[in-house]
Amino acid sequence: MQNIKITCTCCKKPVEIPGVDAEKLEAIQVGRSMGMSIQSIIPEVSPDYREIFISGICPTCWDNMFGSDEEEESIKDSTMELA
Repeated sequence: MQNIKITCTCCKKPVEIPGVDAEKLEAIQVGRSMGMSIQSIIPEVSPDYREIFISGICPTCWDNMFGSDEEEESIKDSTMELA
């Protein structure tokens, strides 16, 4: 299986999507055209990589714009300590 690459709309770099080949991409396109959620079509692909099918934004750019889950957890933990 050869993973597909999708170009990020922000950084313009090609991003290889683990676990998604040409056949799976076709299933994604058909499923999305029928209104299926990306999570139900490719649940085995991480949310970071599923996002590129929704917004066109790669995991690195997403983290640069919105922060990572680890940063969010760190903020929650430090807030809880202050309470």
